[in-house]
Amino acid sequence: MRTTHVVDLLGNALARAGRGDEALQQLAVLQARAASHYVPALAVAFIRAGLDQWDEAFALIERACDVRDPWLSQSLTINATLAPLRADARFQALLRRMNFPKTPSSW
Repeated sequence: MRTTHVVDLLGNALARAGRGDEALQQLAVLQARAASHYVPALAVAFIRAGLDQWDEAFALIERACDVRDPWLSQSLTINATLAPLRADARFQALLRRMNFPKTPSSW
């Protein structure tokens, strides 16, 4: 059985490679796992971001912020999984909420 983190990264990679149906299968794995185990909102956000479902991804990232997910700071600042979201004003608002400096314009 793959770890949750492997599933979310695989789902994101599949989505970004244009293999949306396979990414949705990984999302279904996480949703099934959530019935009996803790699945971080950030894990689901990775797949939603890859699928360009930005509203859903931002809602999940907000939830991760609310519960103070320890992986969130790394995911927002250096992890490429959420890179497509960085140009969105909501991303900058999240950084301000977490007291991070504004991201470089090159992002």
